[in-house]
Amino acid sequence: MTKVRLSQQRLLTIVNERKKLRNEYRKHLEDEFIAGKKAEELEEFKIEREARRERGESVSMTPSEVIDMLKGRSIRKNEQLAKHKERLMTAMEGTEGEATSTLAPMMNEDDAELLATTKVKLNQKDILRMFVGNWTDLSLKQRRSVMGLIQAQRSKHAKQIFLKELATVGRRLNKFGGEDAVIPNHRIQGKKDPLKLQLEQLSF
Repeated sequence: MTKVRLSQQRLLTIVNERKKLRNEYRKHLEDEFIAGKKAEELEEFKIEREARRERGESVSMTPSEVIDMLKGRSIRKNEQLAKHKERLMTAMEGTEGEATSTLAPMMNEDDAELLATTKVKLNQKDILRMFVGNWTDLSLKQRRSVMGLIQAQRSKHAKQIFLKELATVGRRLNKFGGEDAVIPNHRIQGKKDPLKLQLEQLSF
């Protein structure tokens, strides 16, 4: 009985191994068939799309074209950010006595980077990509939470930048002729306090 039981176990092992190999081979054949069908459908889709494009009809983009478009858009945004940041850094090199300087001398590179982001239209993914390395691993709830923290930090930073510029404007106004003095090309030149504007509009 012991020898029979051992023989049966060995036979069962061989049968299971053959079954596993057969299932793997079947899955391999199915994957090859599906890949071939997808390639045929993609080729037919390309031919039909070219025909519709020749007729002047609107055509949808392929996944590779969508990826290339998104990559190109990201590259253009990065170039715009770099251009605006370089322009702001150049403006920051001006001394306090120069009336044409557009930024406060006390501002640093981080301030210029935040101001550059306001010149470029950024969506939620772009902002997350700038501050979070593994933003693709976050769930929707985590992204909302992280975006709330990022926007709070950005708003505080923007307030600090505005106060720096406002202090510089005040010093330059005192230096160049009081309240009626004009500082050309300044970013916040001519802007008023929103609360003060609301109070001026009230009539009793």
